[in-house]
Amino acid sequence: NAHATLWLTSRLLDAEGEPLGDLEGFRLYFAPAPEQLMETGGSIEVGIEAEGLVTGLSVGEWHFAVTAVDTAGNESLPSESVQVEVGAR
Repeated sequence: NAHATLWLTSRLLDAEGEPLGDLEGFRLYFAPAPEQLMETGGSIEVGIEAEGLVTGLSVGEWHFAVTAVDTAGNESLPSESVQVEVGAR
C-alpha cells in the first residue's frame, strides 16, 4: 500500500475579507477518479493544521479535493480536484 501527504494552502478569510471565526477545519476527499470524489471516495478530517496523510492507497492515479467545515458542521462546496500519481516506496 502507498500513501500521500497533502498540504493545503488555506484561505482563512471569507468572501468579504473577514476572518473565518467559525472554521472548524477541513475535510479531504480522495478517490481514483474525479467523479467518485464526493460519491464513493474516502475522506479524512484534517482540522485546521492544513496537512493530511492518506494511507492505504493503491499505486496509481488518485484525485483529491477539500471542503471547509464550520463549527456547526456545515460543509462548503468542494475545491477543484487535484490529480496525484501515487507510487510505491
